Amino acid sequence: MLALDPQHIHAHDHTFHTLSHDNDPKRKAQKLFTLSEVVHGKIGDARWAADLLGETLALDPSRLDAFERLFALYTELQDWGSLIHCYRERLDRTSIEDAELRYALIHQLGLVYRDRLGDAPRAIECFRKALELKPDSDADRKLLCELLVIVGDLDEAVDFTRRVFDRNPLAVEPMKELYTLFLRKRQFDHAWCAVDVLGDTLSVKLTTEQERFLIGYSPMPLELVPGRLMPEAWDSHILHPDLDPTITAILRIVVPVIIRAKLGTSRRRAREEQLGGRLAEEQTDSTYPILRTFLDASEILGLSPPDLRVHTGLTAPFAVAIAEKPTVHVSIDHVRELSAGSRAFFAGKYIALLQPELMARAMFPSVPLLKSLIGAAVRAATSNSGIWLSGDELDGAIRSAILPEELEALRQVVKAALAMGSLLDVARWAKLAELSASRAGLLLAGSLDVARRANVYEPHYLGDPTSVEWLTEMISFAISDTYAELRAAIGVGVPANS
Repeated sequence: MLALDPQHIHAHDHTFHTLSHDNDPKRKAQKLFTLSEVVHGKIGDARWAADLLGETLALDPSRLDAFERLFALYTELQDWGSLIHCYRERLDRTSIEDAELRYALIHQLGLVYRDRLGDAPRAIECFRKALELKPDSDADRKLLCELLVIVGDLDEAVDFTRRVFDRNPLAVEPMKELYTLFLRKRQFDHAWCAVDVLGDTLSVKLTTEQERFLIGYSPMPLELVPGRLMPEAWDSHILHPDLDPTITAILRIVVPVIIRAKLGTSRRRAREEQLGGRLAEEQTDSTYPILRTFLDASEILGLSPPDLRVHTGLTAPFAVAIAEKPTVHVSIDHVRELSAGSRAFFAGKYIALLQPELMARAMFPSVPLLKSLIGAAVRAATSNSGIWLSGDELDGAIRSAILPEELEALRQVVKAALAMGSLLDVARWAKLAELSASRAGLLLAGSLDVARRANVYEPHYLGDPTSVEWLTEMISFAISDTYAELRAAIGVGVPANS
C-alpha cells in the first residue's frame, strides 16, 4: 500500500474539483497533463498517470508531449499492447505530408514488434513501410534483411537487397550484405564475385577468410577453361538486354556494305600490305601468347577466331581492322605490357566487337560517326526510285555497294521503325554496345578488377560510357544471375558444394 500525504490528496481533490468546472478542453487537457506528472513523479503510479494522459489526448489530440510521455510510461510498464495501440493512434493523427514523423513512428513500432514481442512478420511489415518513406535508410534495410533471414526467407532477402543495390551499385554496404546472403544461400559463385568487387574495385579491406576465399578461386587460365558457350548464349546473356534491336538491325545491314565499298577501291595485294603481317606466320615468344589467348577465347565463346595482324601505328593494344573477314590489329609493344588476364579481357571484347550485332561499334566508334551512318541508312531506305539526294560520302558508299536484297531488307526495317514512331537513340546504343563487348571480356578475364585495369588501355571516344558509368554497369553484371550462369556454362564458377 502507498502511504499518501494528506496534503497531496487535498491538492488532487482540489484539482479534480477545478477540472469538473473547466469547460475549455485545451485548458482542461493541460491540467490533466500536469496531474499525470504529479501522479507519476510523487506517487509513482505509472498506470494512473498513463490513464490521465489518455484523457489528455482525448481532450486535445494535438498534445505531442502527451504522446511522448505515454510512450515512456507504457515502456516502463512493459505494456507492449498499449504501447503499440498508442503508436498506431499517433500515426492515425499524423498528416500524410509529415513523412519524417510518420517514418520515425513506424520505425519505432517495428522495433517494438521485433524487440518486445518477437513478432517478426509485423516487424517486417513496419520496416518495409519505413523504407517506403525513407528508401536510403541503412538501419531499416539491415533490420529488414536480418528479419527475413530469421524467418527463413532468404530469396526475399536477396531480392530486396538487390533492389537496394541496383539504385547504387557503387555503395559498399549493400554489396557486403549481398555477400553474406549469397553465402547463406550457398550461392558461392555469387559470393565470390561480390567479394572480388569489394576487395579491389570498392577498396574494402577484406577479412582473412575473404582473402583466402578470393585467392582460392582465382580466375582460371583460358587454356584450362573446360566449357564453351552455346550459340544462343550470345543473344540471351552477352548482348545487353536494352540494346535497341532496330538500330542493331540497321547496322547489321549497312556496315558490311560500307566495308565492301571501302575495300572495293583497292587491289587485293594492296589491301594485304595495308593489313600487315599475320601473327600466325610470325610466331615468337611475344606473339604466341596472343595467338593462344585469341584461339582459346574464341573456343570458349563458341565463335570463330579472328585474323590477327601486326600493326605498329596503334595507340592501344588492339583495334578492329577493315578487312574482308574479321580481323584485329595488334600492337606487339603495347601487348607486352599486359597481364594474361588483361589479354583475356581484350580477346573476349574484340571477338565480341567483330560479331555482326556490334561491328558498327568498332568501325564507327564515336557517336557522331554512328549518327551519320544511321542517317545515311535511313536516307537510303526512304529515297524514292533510287534517287539519292545527299552527296555525303557514306551515302555514296551505300549507293555504290548495297545489293538489292540488302536494300529491301533495310527498307523493311526502317519502314517498321517509322510506323511504330521509334526514336533511334544512337548514343544509348553505342554505350550499350560497348558494355556488351565488355561483358564478354569480363567473362574471360574472370575478375572485375582485372577487367577494370585492362579497360584503362582502351581509347575513349565522344559519347562513350564514362568510367563511372562503365564501372557501375559492370558491377551490376558481375553479381547478376546472368553472369553466374555464363561462368557455370564455361566451368569456371565456384561450385555450390565447395
